[in-house]
Amino acid sequence: MTRSSSRSSRCSRNCANAHGFTLVEVLIAMTITGIVVGSVLSLCLSSRELYANDVNRTELNQNLRGALDLIGIDVRQAGERLPGDFYALEVVDGDAGAPDTLIVRRNLLGEVLPLCKRIFAGGAVDSLRVAKDTDDPPQGCAPLADDDGNGYPDNIDLWRDYRDARGGEVWAYVYNPVKRWGEWFLYDDDGDTSDYLERGNTNAWANSYKVKQQCRLYMLEERRYTLDDGLLTLGFNADDDSPLNVAADVIDFQVRAVLNDGTIVDQLDEDGAWTDLAAIEVTLLAENTVDGQEMQRSMSARFFPRNVLSN
Repeated sequence: MTRSSSRSSRCSRNCANAHGFTLVEVLIAMTITGIVVGSVLSLCLSSRELYANDVNRTELNQNLRGALDLIGIDVRQAGERLPGDFYALEVVDGDAGAPDTLIVRRNLLGEVLPLCKRIFAGGAVDSLRVAKDTDDPPQGCAPLADDDGNGYPDNIDLWRDYRDARGGEVWAYVYNPVKRWGEWFLYDDDGDTSDYLERGNTNAWANSYKVKQQCRLYMLEERRYTLDDGLLTLGFNADDDSPLNVAADVIDFQVRAVLNDGTIVDQLDEDGAWTDLAAIEVTLLAENTVDGQEMQRSMSARFFPRNVLSN
């Protein structure tokens, strides 16, 4: 009995040694497993960070590229149907390195109406005379033919049709080519006779417009690109209250005018000749934060205002 029990005890110990692990072996295995898991986890986290950065970089690039494409379209169309004495492009330089403002203008109708009765600064006249049926009308103010017989000259008909197709009121622009100033008015009705237009806004006129200065009325479109609290915005005409958001995460917007002689200027206003432009240079700087890491991307492009070739 004793010999059999001793043999059985030895077998149990040998079997345990054959199929089990010692404490040291278990600890070594756990250490190796921890190292492998840690390496895999570190690789996964690193890959995740690289992926997040790549996605962020792509979004910033697409954001900037989309904004530049839109600006480029507007710059190329600037000055459409406008003469050389109408400043179709403005670059407003921001103070002390602040973001700039870019303004582009084009004429939406080929028919430009003359101003045939003086407007006084500070006055609130609402009726704008655009024709004068007299023996000696001012230059350009003789009424055009009324081919369709509706009682309105054909050039005024074009304005009326354009207004009616857009809900009955549109913003238009009166311009003094001598003083090189202008302002918006809301064209919403026709006068009691066929040679007047009526404006809807009743505020006082900011400037004077004399008939002998050959002032003109345009169905103008103005687009203004400005930076507002990280948003590149696009405003239209006289509306300053409801701009469109063009691009987010933009922290700087710089615009320069490149002239034909190679000169580069930071400001282009009504005193400059937009027909001397070789290009408009636009630079956007965007910034975004992902997982506490900041990323900045900058993109620049030059656009040629092709309508300078028509002046």
